[in-house]
Amino acid sequence: MIKVNNYITYINSYYAISLGIIIIRFI
Repeated sequence: MIKVNNYITYINSYYAISLGIIIIRFI
């Protein structure tokens, strides 16, 4: 379960970074 939780956290972090890059490009 811990391994799965870490995997989900990694995906959320990657999504947040990608979203941040998209926002910066639009500005």
